[in-house]
Amino acid sequence: ELGKFIEKLNINYVLGFGDSIKITTDAINNNQIFSKFFKDKNDLIFFLKKQIQKGDILYFKASRSLKFENIIKKL
Repeated sequence: ELGKFIEKLNINYVLGFGDSIKITTDAINNNQIFSKFFKDKNDLIFFLKKQIQKGDILYFKASRSLKFENIIKKL
């Protein structure tokens, strides 16, 4: 349901990390939205460092168990 909701929004990227979000990233079927699931936290960090630019708006949603603050600190 979340993937179908997201695909109707005006956003550029949906990046997923953690087993629970893979279903969502797989469900997004919109050619205007780049959707990718990452199995490795370092791959996600590397991707983000290459993609984000000054002025970009990022929204992170994660459970505490994923320790997303560590990803944010590396950006």
